[in-house]
Amino acid sequence: MYINNKFETISTIKIPKEYDSIYRFSDDLAKVELYGKEYENNRYGFIDKTGKEVIPIGKLDDYRSVGCFYDGLAVCELIGPDISRYVYIDKTGNQAIDEMYEEAGVFSNGKAKVKHKRFGTFCIDKNGNPAPCNKD
Repeated sequence: MYINNKFETISTIKIPKEYDSIYRFSDDLAKVELYGKEYENNRYGFIDKTGKEVIPIGKLDDYRSVGCFYDGLAVCELIGPDISRYVYIDKTGNQAIDEMYEEAGVFSNGKAKVKHKRFGTFCIDKNGNPAPCNKD
């Protein structure tokens, strides 16, 4: 069942039972998760509102964690031995911005705040170009 912010049911979808967790829909996709041993090596994918996997479990196995989609992009944490690096993926599961960041926020109104090893903290647009930050 999909419920809006007024707690009204707006649609009912059939979700396959093979997932350990299903997250809320954001940008028309819901993150699904299969737990690994002791919550490590979890596997992620995304389903649409019909329950169809649009990014299949297994495609995102190079990531330690995967965020939900905002403005068409999701933040993912790369698996690394000592330090985390973050990238953005698109709705096909491909890396959308070539750069890796030490910190990465979600996109809102086409911009996200990031922290880069050499350039510090700043905002980027959906192409990875520096952009003025949104006023909150």
